[in-house]
Amino acid sequence: MIGAWEFTEQVNLGMKVLDQHWPGWEKRVDLAKLNLRTSSHCILGQVFGHMNNGVRALVDMDPGTQDYNYWQDHGFIPGRAGAGYGPLTRAWKQAIQARSAA
Repeated sequence: MIGAWEFTEQVNLGMKVLDQHWPGWEKRVDLAKLNLRTSSHCILGQVFGHMNNGVRALVDMDPGTQDYNYWQDHGFIPGRAGAGYGPLTRAWKQAIQARSAA
């Protein structure tokens, strides 16, 4: 079974990008609603109002984001064979909670 810890590196990369371009983004995330399976409750959905808006914002910022691997590498989609959205959602929740506690 895939655990949230397996997505730590990807989530950290995703957080770094969001921190660089949208400081304070985590204040817009409702952890109770966070669910990477849905386009309105995923990280980008909550920060930008809908996943598609977030994708457009990132593509406008960096054309390299058009590569499908980018979204996996930055923890916005699971991408691993057999990995589900549940562990990735938990990884984001844990990372945001750890940041809030610091």
